[in-house]
Amino acid sequence: MIFSANELPKIYDTTDGFWTKWVLIEFPYKFVTQKVYDIEVKEEDKARHKIMNPDIMKKLTTEEELSGLLNLALDGLEDLIKEKDFSYSKNTQQVKDLWIRQSDSFMAFCFDHLEENAEGSISKKDLRKWYHKYHKKHKVSGCSDKAIHITLENMFGASENQSDRFDRYWEGISLKNLNNL
Repeated sequence: MIFSANELPKIYDTTDGFWTKWVLIEFPYKFVTQKVYDIEVKEEDKARHKIMNPDIMKKLTTEEELSGLLNLALDGLEDLIKEKDFSYSKNTQQVKDLWIRQSDSFMAFCFDHLEENAEGSISKKDLRKWYHKYHKKHKVSGCSDKAIHITLENMFGASENQSDRFDRYWEGISLKNLNNL
């Protein structure tokens, strides 16, 4: 089966059985018209944009291109028969890591900048500030306080608390690698 999506869905299945089934193919470019590219695409975003070719099907379906595609497919078939398995450059952990990072920006933040620490705590305000900085830097969407709450409880066993001064904080976690933020 082949699936296509603009965004990967959040996944709560942590078993290897789930993650070994996926081959992720990333399409890093957005194709736009020359006019849109020239007028609307910001200079810092131009590396992620390409100018579309409205005649691409004519170009790809020439006899020469189709012959080249057939040769690539036959080479791939030969490798498949020899190895008795498909070749894929990412292992199960890499697929899982890539998927989670692309589907859940707060989980990615947790992987990179939080650690379980029974003696640790962080104010909710500071956590939000660092996470906001993270999702802006990586140009990923943010998430709700409810999603943060669920993730911190499930991933770290962290709990919410409140100080005498009415400052709210998370217990059981601490920040790490803030220099990379």
